[in-house]
Amino acid sequence: MIKRLLLALALFIDPVLATVTQITGSLVDSAGNGVSGTACFRLPVNAIDTSLNRALSPLPVCFPVTNGTFPAFANLTPNDVIQPANTYYQVTVRNSSGALVFSANYVIPTGAGTFNIGLAIPTVVTTSNISFLNPPGLGLVNSFTNTNNFNAGAGNADIRAGDINEKRYACSLSVAYKFQTLGAAYADLPSTGGTVEVCPGHSETLTANLVLSKSYAGFQFTGPATITMGTFQVTKASGIHGAFIKGPAVPGTQVNGSALVKFAYTGTGNALAMGDSSADTKGLTIEYIDIDTGGGGANAIGLYITRTQNFFLNHVVTYCGSTAQVGITLDGTGNFTGDSVILNPYALACFSGIRLTGSGTGAGNDNVVSGGVLFATAAGGRALDFQDGAGNTVTNIDIEGAATAINFASNANVTGNVVSFWNAVNTTDVAFGALSSNNQVTALTGNPVATGLPGNANRVIWPGNFYNTASASTAASIAATTMVTPATATTYRFTAYPTLTVIGTSCTGTTTLALSAIYTDPNESVSNTTTLAAVNLAITGNGTVGHLPGGAANFAPLFLRAKANTPVQYSTTYTLGTGCSPGPSYQIFPALEPVN
Repeated sequence: MIKRLLLALALFIDPVLATVTQITGSLVDSAGNGVSGTACFRLPVNAIDTSLNRALSPLPVCFPVTNGTFPAFANLTPNDVIQPANTYYQVTVRNSSGALVFSANYVIPTGAGTFNIGLAIPTVVTTSNISFLNPPGLGLVNSFTNTNNFNAGAGNADIRAGDINEKRYACSLSVAYKFQTLGAAYADLPSTGGTVEVCPGHSETLTANLVLSKSYAGFQFTGPATITMGTFQVTKASGIHGAFIKGPAVPGTQVNGSALVKFAYTGTGNALAMGDSSADTKGLTIEYIDIDTGGGGANAIGLYITRTQNFFLNHVVTYCGSTAQVGITLDGTGNFTGDSVILNPYALACFSGIRLTGSGTGAGNDNVVSGGVLFATAAGGRALDFQDGAGNTVTNIDIEGAATAINFASNANVTGNVVSFWNAVNTTDVAFGALSSNNQVTALTGNPVATGLPGNANRVIWPGNFYNTASASTAASIAATTMVTPATATTYRFTAYPTLTVIGTSCTGTTTLALSAIYTDPNESVSNTTTLAAVNLAITGNGTVGHLPGGAANFAPLFLRAKANTPVQYSTTYTLGTGCSPGPSYQIFPALEPVN
């Protein structure tokens, strides 16, 4: 309800919904040069727009002026539909340093829907023709105080100097803004929370830490911005819930200089430090920003989240530039950091793009990561690093050019994590520590290089690492058929389901089928053939189409371990029963799956 009321107080309104007049014409200085800068219009008192029956605020409404020209969205409520009667607009134009270059008072009518301010005669405001006492600028006429041309900088953004209840505006481009820095605007928010809206093109250099100290408060960037942090940080203590830093909703996959919203950090600690181990924090949103620690110390970290649950990260780009830097760290010390979602993270040249850590079971637990790219880790780096964490699900992430793409540390608390990733040009795709357990990795590109297997039900699978292709129907033996050729030594479970497809003719004896696996043990140099068991396709007769009845009708599973880069094959031996002409036909459905 409050937000709807606040919107009603704005002077800048939708021309489709209300009576408005567009400001046109050209403002030039005494030398005939078009003025560039910021023009602000304000009513002298609170008023009512009778075309919509809503309140109008006396706070300034500002528009950029470029070479004397107003933007197409420069619309105002005309004075003849405003009550009380006889209002007017106080108009000022200032340069980027705040110097006044033009001022006048105007009564803006509905007219034909436009008001040419360049040709209009300013309104001479007197106490006899206006009901408001002591209006500023009595008898004011157009006045240019210098010939400065200046850059509006904000493009076509609506620049607002005033602030309304839970919203503040920050912009370094114009003194029309009450607040020139993020910290100043944030400090002025009510303790109950709110939003600092940051103008496009905003740029500032921090002179102190930017401390987020209010729950449900944060920053909404509306366009490109650069925050030069130096060694200062953006920090938030535990217990500050619902904080947010949001860039404009455009994927900021460009890094190191061309991102939409960039935080550039040159310190040695954590650029953005969210939460601490003393208490839980619920809710944190960071999206569409670039955190650049490329100029920072060897151990700098872009985003460090501690003991926080239910957070949301989206298109957070981290750019690193030193041997041990980390893009994002999830630290559960004190309880856990998790039950959260990370969408499309992007990390470039970091030792670790994402690291999960903590103390004991207080770790990075039960997070969902989807999409994104972890690219080109520093020497010896681990792109996705599970130092301490359980129950995390990572899907469809692209990891390329890493020393180790995915690392599961030797920690009993590193368990039950499931990862699917696109692997390319990594020295090692997966490394399992001795104490890690029940972690599963699916390499979507195939043929991953893995270390630390077998052990503790950890497993690596990939599209070419399964086999379930049915054989053709035949009444003969099947020659050696390659199922997989693993890139690393792999333990498999193998069996097959046989079915009778065509009965035999004139059979008086039993037709049997034996299934064999052909593979090379990692400790051997030649392949061996292991026969599972023979089953009876047809017992003293022609057989029956369908499944094979009886206790000896199925193949018992075989566990085998195959040497890297050697084929795992199957074959069958078909023994025709007495009198058959022809014998019964069969088909098998082999099933080979990795179990390590």
